[in-house]
Amino acid sequence: MKTVSICLTPALRELYEVSGRIVVVVDIFRASSTMVAALCEGVDHIIPVADQEECRALGAKGYLTAGERNGHIIPGFDLGNSPLAFQQEAFKGQKLSMTTTNGTLAIEKFREGARELLIGLL
Repeated sequence: MKTVSICLTPALRELYEVSGRIVVVVDIFRASSTMVAALCEGVDHIIPVADQEECRALGAKGYLTAGERNGHIIPGFDLGNSPLAFQQEAFKGQKLSMTTTNGTLAIEKFREGARELLIGLL
């Protein structure tokens, strides 16, 4: 029988076995909707990361940096995590690194071991 498990926060990841399973991360705030907006505006690819410094390091390699911590834009980043930010400029062909308080953390925590990781949005 097929089952669906729901984890409401990345903090509870250790309670879930994901080896060989399909995992869908749905961030109901902004991370996933911002990723979709970025892709719709021409961003070539996105690397979601949990850590701000990892995001900055990718920025040094030519990636745009986008993100927030506790609802505040991270100082020194190119963009916050609002989908509206991606409607303001041309992003065709750009590479994006993104970090958020919960969404990218959940992606990173559930990625390891999963057969496939999908990102959804509401």
